[in-house]
Amino acid sequence: MTRALIYIFVVAFVICTTMAQECGENERYYSCGSCDTKCSDPGPMACTDDCRPGKCGCNAGYIRDDKSGKCIEPENCS
Repeated sequence: MTRALIYIFVVAFVICTTMAQECGENERYYSCGSCDTKCSDPGPMACTDDCRPGKCGCNAGYIRDDKSGKCIEPENCS
């Protein structure tokens, strides 16, 4: 019984971890979160050093579009 519970826990953990790391185009998963710049505020952001739950963030050279939420090249901001 204990073995079965441990097995179920490990499988659930692996599935949840894998699902959390799927990011969109021009994005990557940051285990401590990310601090994306946006089209509406392209300047350097003041980000904190504290580690928050992971999330997807824009790759280097990309910026978050305020309208679509996608990571695009800065020159494509409207």
